[in-house]
Amino acid sequence: MEHRPQGWPAETSQRRRSAGFTLVELIVSVTVLGILLGLAVPQFTDFLRNSRRTAVLNELVGSLTLARTEAIRRGVPVSVCKTIDGTACVSGAGDTWAAGWLIFVNSDADNPPVFDAGETDLRIRTEANAGYTIQPSAGVTNFITFDADGSVASAGAFTYCDARGARRARAVVVSPVGRTRLSRDTNGDGVEEHDAGALVCS
Repeated sequence: MEHRPQGWPAETSQRRRSAGFTLVELIVSVTVLGILLGLAVPQFTDFLRNSRRTAVLNELVGSLTLARTEAIRRGVPVSVCKTIDGTACVSGAGDTWAAGWLIFVNSDADNPPVFDAGETDLRIRTEANAGYTIQPSAGVTNFITFDADGSVASAGAFTYCDARGARRARAVVVSPVGRTRLSRDTNGDGVEEHDAGALVCS
């Protein structure tokens, strides 16, 4: 027989019952947790995608601004082209800007630009399995070249698209004078636009 110190309260069946969860309480707790996770996970995923989009677009704007600034400073064309390995420009239909871009001093003014031996690379960016696309408009399909005065022969836009489609797309727009800006939703329809109209993700 168990001996208790004097004045120690006897353990009751009620205290024993309150020591853990009942099956019903456990089921309710798991159900509530599942609902909360169901609400939180999509929002967290959306947050991560927005953060990634912002980082990539900021990097693209910075790269285009660098190319324009260097073209003016050096007084020679500076080109930005698609690349896969950072050593050469590519022009294949299956090669997207998301795989990477190469900025270099196009000393001999190649058109389309060719990264020749002896030419200076200013920035190289590559990314495998990006999980998004950067879709160019017709004027900047494979490259964009900034002339010595900072202008471009062909203006255009680079549209960032991910699994969420056009309603979450954003674009970097390059004007004929070579200045960059981000796309905007000017008509309030939930889809941003560039100079050619609403953004499209194909």
